[in-house]
Order: sequence, then structure tokens, then C-alpha cells
Amino acid sequence: MSSASSPSPPASPARPPSLTLNISSSSTPPVSPGPISPPLSPSKLKPPKNGPPDLNLVISSFEKCRRSDGTMSTNQYLCGCNHLIRFCELLGKGFSIAFTDVKKAIKALEIHRVSGPENFYHTLNHMIDYETENGILQTRTPILSGCRALLKIHQALDFIIQFLGFLRKPSIRITIEIYNDTLAKHQGKWMQMAAKVAMAALPNYPQLVAKGSKISGLRMEEVLPDLISSAQAVYEEMAALLSDVIITLTPTKPERKRHQRHHSQKPLTLGDDTLTAE
Repeated sequence: MSSASSPSPPASPARPPSLTLNISSSSTPPVSPGPISPPLSPSKLKPPKNGPPDLNLVISSFEKCRRSDGTMSTNQYLCGCNHLIRFCELLGKGFSIAFTDVKKAIKALEIHRVSGPENFYHTLNHMIDYETENGILQTRTPILSGCRALLKIHQALDFIIQFLGFLRKPSIRITIEIYNDTLAKHQGKWMQMAAKVAMAALPNYPQLVAKGSKISGLRMEEVLPDLISSAQAVYEEMAALLSDVIITLTPTKPERKRHQRHHSQKPLTLGDDTLTAE
């Protein structure tokens, strides 16, 4: 006859290790936000190394980014940004230089998405809540916090949207002016100089449109309206999400000066020229 005593409850599964540091031990971990959304396959999340980006996939990813519960999907956001940044890089070397730190931020967010604690990184809303409650918004090492990475990507998306608007309709605002008004404000002096030199060699408006069509396999005048509107909608959603933590994430003036002094000592080779920030 079996014993009347009830069986002991099963042990809870081991919690995956977090890649972030300095999580407050006194804070109570937030409740898990729900079922895990599986990461997109690598073939979907990023364009092939030597293959073209998929602008239709950018549009569909950004349109699917807002989930039925009102939260923003990390998977869809990363997929759209990866393909969009790849498209810009293929237009000219200046974009590759300008996006150097942005691509590192994307990689950090991808790592958090796959390896972060429990499933707090499968939506950007839960990621922000989790890092805010645990006091890890400002973590920089060994990897950027998810919120710091998101802010860098968000700043790059602002630049891309304005640049795409320039491609959609001829304007006297050249690419360097757009860069100065957006992404350059958040980057070190040496990177600004290198990016501007490379951007100065970009082809003119008709040539850029023709090159964009060749890269994407689409008529730019047909795809740009949907591409811009879908990216703009996601940008505005991210701006609202980040509004409560932007002050914490934005470096103070002394921090910016230290960052610029550190990078101003690093020469950057561009073709046959070596650029050094002064």
C-alpha cells in the first residue's frame, strides 16, 4: 500500500546565467513576462554575409514588431534593423563607418535576447522594466545593457529614416548634414571625421537611387514610402518606451569629454589616408 504522504514538489529549473553585471541582490526579481518567443532563425534575423538585404522583410518585420498585447517584439525589431543597416552599408563605405558602434549594440541585444535571464528580453518593454528594476540600465561591461544597446540602435534609426526621406525626394539637405543632425551627436569625434570623409565620396542622388534599386532588386520609388512609414512607426514607439530612462542612459558632459579624449588618441586608416581627431 502506497504511503499517504504527498510527494515533494519538483525542483524548479535552473535559471540561466545573466550576461549583465551588478544586479542588485536585494531587489526582488520581477515576475516572468510569459511564454518565451523563440528567436528567429539566423537566415531570417540577418541578411546573408555576401547576399542582398531584404527590404520587404524590413517592412514586414517593423509592421509585426508591435504584438497583439501592445508590447514590442525584440526578434522583429532586430530583424528589421539588421537588414536595413546592411542595405545602407552597401550604398557606401561612409555608412559602414558610421554604424560601427551600432552593429556592436545590435550584437549585444542579440546576446541578451538569446542568453538573458529567463525570458525578460523577448520583448523590449519587459527588457526595459527588468533592467530598470534591477538597477542595470547603465551597465557597459562585459556587454552593454539591453537598454544602452537599444538606445544606440534607436539613434541610428533616426538617421536612416531621414536619409531614406532624402532618397525618396530630392532635397538640398545632403547626407552629411543629416548625419550631423542625428547620429553624429552621439558618437566620438574620430568616428564622425572618418564617416564624413567617406560620405563625401557617396554618389549623387540619381546614382544613389539607382544603386539602392540594384542592391535591393526593387524599384526604390515604390518601396520607399512603406519602408519609411514602417520604420517611423517603430521609431516613435521606441521613443515613447525610452522616454522614462533616456536621462539615465544619456552620458553627462564630463563623461562625453572623457570618451572623446579616449578615442581622439586612436588613428583610423581610411584608404591611403590616416585620420586623427584633434
